[in-house]
Amino acid sequence: MTKIEFELFGEEAMEAFGEQLAKTLMSVNLVHLNGNLGMGKTTLVRGLLKGVGYVGPVKSPTYTIVEPY
Repeated sequence: MTKIEFELFGEEAMEAFGEQLAKTLMSVNLVHLNGNLGMGKTTLVRGLLKGVGYVGPVKSPTYTIVEPY
């Protein structure tokens, strides 16, 4: 498993990063997110989903085991 760390500042930066990241993850079947409450996981997921063309509400992945989109 590869661990990559980034430091982003602000919700817009996190969502934009998610959109760009989506382009590199098209063949990936699983993404593990780890972070404290309020760290931007939902914002990152919103950007990832936007990057693959998903339109709709995005719930927080914090309390779900599997969240289908």
